[in-house]
Amino acid sequence: MRFKSRREKAKEEHDFTTKEEQSSIDESIESEKIRSEEKERKRKILETEFSYKIVRLFAKLMDEWCIDPILGLVFPGVGDTISLFMSIPYLYVSIFKIKSYALTVVILKNILFDYLISIIPVVGDILDFFVRSYIANYKLIVGYVEDDKETIRKVKKSAAYATITVLILIALSIKIYVTIIKLIMHFFS
Repeated sequence: MRFKSRREKAKEEHDFTTKEEQSSIDESIESEKIRSEEKERKRKILETEFSYKIVRLFAKLMDEWCIDPILGLVFPGVGDTISLFMSIPYLYVSIFKIKSYALTVVILKNILFDYLISIIPVVGDILDFFVRSYIANYKLIVGYVEDDKETIRKVKKSAAYATITVLILIALSIKIYVTIIKLIMHFFS
């Protein structure tokens, strides 16, 4: 514990500040107010953009209305690839609108994980009813747009893990496709 002078004690007890301290406090408050207003302005602009509206729509269609697993069941392989391409707006918003590497890599991890699950015949399509990557990615984007400290902290904390996972999932995807192509070529030769 540090010794406090009578002046420091009186200052704490009576909330006295010097003119310089008060000026610094006022500047900080004004700076935070300007920063907050700028974030709010950017949030309002983003929420009116087409790409953000598409992200919201795809979350509703693909996960809430279960179009993602239905596509996989009705059009095996092709439906899952269509679903994969419908995830592109999430990457677009995270890369070009929010401009966050951490958010982008976590969204990409969710997309690839969902895709690898969904390409497993029948079982993957059933699991796809429970894996809600579109809603999860939408919530992450909303968390960033609304400046939710908890969402941002979680995303930044898991960015390194997500990067490694993405690299593994890409390698696994390539391995699966090479195996599928070899099987197809074997059957037709």
